[in-house]
Amino acid sequence: MKTGILCTVCFLLIAANIFLVIKNRRYQQFIGNRESRGMENILLKEGFFHSYDYETVNIDFSAELKNFSSENVTMYEICHDKVSLALFIQPGGCDKCIYDNIEKAKKLHREGDFNIIIGINGLNEREFQAFVANYGIKNIAYKLPSDFFDGFTFNPVVYFTVNKNLHHGCFYAPSDVFPQLTNDYINKLKCLYHCD
Repeated sequence: MKTGILCTVCFLLIAANIFLVIKNRRYQQFIGNRESRGMENILLKEGFFHSYDYETVNIDFSAELKNFSSENVTMYEICHDKVSLALFIQPGGCDKCIYDNIEKAKKLHREGDFNIIIGINGLNEREFQAFVANYGIKNIAYKLPSDFFDGFTFNPVVYFTVNKNLHHGCFYAPSDVFPQLTNDYINKLKCLYHCD
């Protein structure tokens, strides 16, 4: 009788152990899959309620952008060596938001943590030149073709990341009501990409 109970207890312990091992493997797979879905999920969970999941956004990375000197460049030429933080601007929105975010981008450019790309849409060549000169962003501003974000309409100011393989993610639309969230977003990106 005691051996029967002992065998039953051993069987239950072995079964429980196997169950826990399988559960742990599934959990590890889940964690791995979650990480591969992109870092924007981490940002969303950190309270960035102005973050957006734009997995379906179709960005034409083969399109030629124009720099301040009116030379054609591609995103690959700009993003080939490290993670880039892109700031999309469509003038005509909140001027203070545009100014504040351009200043943040210029500061990040000076710090060197990211390649900074300021993509400007909705201006003709002359307006683009004046806008870029006015804000002092000649070396980081690019005029985007009208179909760069094919089929999508964005807020007037949107951040997103682009890696050297031209994968985009971590979209964030700054809020003029909660400007500290933009600083939090940038700090979180720095930690995600540069903390060891």
